[in-house]
Amino acid sequence: MMETQDFENYVTTNYPNSMATRFFQAAPPVRFGAPVYDPNGINSLTVGQIESNFTSPYTPPNIPLDMVAEAYEFRAYRCHQ
Repeated sequence: MMETQDFENYVTTNYPNSMATRFFQAAPPVRFGAPVYDPNGINSLTVGQIESNFTSPYTPPNIPLDMVAEAYEFRAYRCHQ
């Protein structure tokens, strides 16, 4: 899975001094995942789905729970015989 452009933009705009912003700036992705919502959590995950899957002693940041944060990238390949 990879971050979506929407997620990176939200983090860098709202948390410009965060470690996540520094990470995004230091290691930008070659490409982003498509921000297409998948309610089953198979092809993408929203912030809310990620928060519900992990526990943390820290209060999560105020990121919209319905934002698609991670997505798989699918590519179609043609086989020539």
